[in-house]
Amino acid sequence: MARRAVTLLFLCQLSPQHAYGPGAATRRTVLERTSAGAALGLLGAAGAPPLAARAIGTLPEFASLDRVPSHLSLNVEDLDACLTFMETGLKMKKLREASGPEYDSVFLGYGPAPYSKPPGFLPGVSSFDDYGAHFALELRAPKKEGAPLRVGNGLQYIQLALPNVRISKLLAAGGNITEAYGNINVLAPGCDVPFRIIIGEIRDPFMFAALRVRDAAAAAQFYQSEPVAMSPQPYPVARPFAPPGPFEPEQPPGSVYLAHSNDTFGMLLVPTAQPAKGFFSKAPPPEALDVGNVFGGLTIASAREVAADAPLLRDADGYAAAVLSPYETVAKTLSIGGKGSRLPAGLGA
Repeated sequence: MARRAVTLLFLCQLSPQHAYGPGAATRRTVLERTSAGAALGLLGAAGAPPLAARAIGTLPEFASLDRVPSHLSLNVEDLDACLTFMETGLKMKKLREASGPEYDSVFLGYGPAPYSKPPGFLPGVSSFDDYGAHFALELRAPKKEGAPLRVGNGLQYIQLALPNVRISKLLAAGGNITEAYGNINVLAPGCDVPFRIIIGEIRDPFMFAALRVRDAAAAAQFYQSEPVAMSPQPYPVARPFAPPGPFEPEQPPGSVYLAHSNDTFGMLLVPTAQPAKGFFSKAPPPEALDVGNVFGGLTIASAREVAADAPLLRDADGYAAAVLSPYETVAKTLSIGGKGSRLPAGLGA
């Protein structure tokens, strides 16, 4: 039925009265109208998602959300080394530079960040790499001397899905590969942040951040409560037709995966291993949790009213977990290109 509707719509676009003259249908306008009509028809047939009172952006896929994670902040010792690795080794694109009273920042991602259709994007013709709603990474270089930056043992990894990766490029860009059996685990230079790369392909390569926590259920309460308001989601995969294995390990036992939807960046909360029991057990006790100070937390773009001085939220384990910022501010900050004189309120906290 949907295919027939698309065919009828296509024929209507090519009706004789529009075949010639200034308003003549072109291949581009026909494809654009046909794709839009088909999408609306399918939404109507399947039932559109409930609309949020104030939605994030204008993309129909996210009309039910009033907040989304826009970017993750990392505090880095060597901004140049870390930036080179992200661009050359992990193939990220620089979105924007900004400077604040405490940090110089660079925002990177794999496509446009605002939740709106970029000008010139044509469904069915343009690559979804050029679509909106891409997550971003912020590299922050502190301007003032303070406590030495350390990753600690809390941030397990940031997981990416990339269709192809060259280990030689990761090494040439300064990466320290710790494992490469199936998936690739690499430490970024200038910050020692661990990345796990799955050879696969999804809409946005950024998948989730895995944090070690003392109690996964207790930690999940923070992320599920207001104002973060994530919810349990199916564990994301980048190789959906392959069984779990070394190329894409299954979800760690006892962990909790949370996100705002099944198509936004999420958080994987991995419980600390319990000490082995038994008189003959020789396993050493688990290392005490150290959250470090490199992980700077999520910035969550909100369509709701947000105070200009919204505080940085810390979870029960002590992570700098999240800060809320108005969506309009985030969209402007993460627009591709340009150089900001200082960070807007709520960003780079």
